[in-house]
Amino acid sequence: MVKELLLSGFQIQTLIISKNAVDFPSSISYQTNIEVLEVIDSDMEKISSQKSPQGVLAIATIPNYYFSDKIPQTQDTQIVLDDIQDPGNLGTIIRTADWFGVKQIICSKNTVDVFNPKVIQATMGAIFRVQVVYADLKPVLVDFRKENPQTLILAAVLGGENIYKLSFQNPVILMMGNESKGLSQELIDLASHKISIPNFGDSTQQSESLNVSIATSILLSELKRNLVK
Repeated sequence: MVKELLLSGFQIQTLIISKNAVDFPSSISYQTNIEVLEVIDSDMEKISSQKSPQGVLAIATIPNYYFSDKIPQTQDTQIVLDDIQDPGNLGTIIRTADWFGVKQIICSKNTVDVFNPKVIQATMGAIFRVQVVYADLKPVLVDFRKENPQTLILAAVLGGENIYKLSFQNPVILMMGNESKGLSQELIDLASHKISIPNFGDSTQQSESLNVSIATSILLSELKRNLVK
């Protein structure tokens, strides 16, 4: 992940490297003017939040867009996240978005912090390629719908239309909700379509729902499959 950070546009302030970081210093040539500190392994263990640190830490500046109230307009597929709480879920969604070429995720202000260490770790470097912004979702979506009437807004809900029976030929906004409460009603009301993933299991012993990060992966895969036909 630190090697990917070095290749990204993030501004890096300091690299902290311990003696067990085999061959890592050769990667520093990707950027200049970075402070490099060498520490002993026991100090790295104290500094790192991991039980078994790999010997490399980086201190980088949070991008300016993270603090901006203005959401960049794009015609590409986007993800909207409503109050996602679990760091692992958010990190996995960011990693999945990167895999499917989604460049922007818009989160509600109550969604877990994207720079939570557990979120960053779960992204496996995707955080350096996917722009994540926080905003009041309803006004953002209302404005976006006015300016881009051709863009469909999809709400992932239980009991929605079967995603496998639908076809979307243009990029969309995919809204995913809180792990336990789902999407808020005010966001559902803004949707062009309410969609869901059908349950193919035993009807007498069905799981209540899918994990939100897994559901996001399945829905993105189906949406992208439609676009590449």
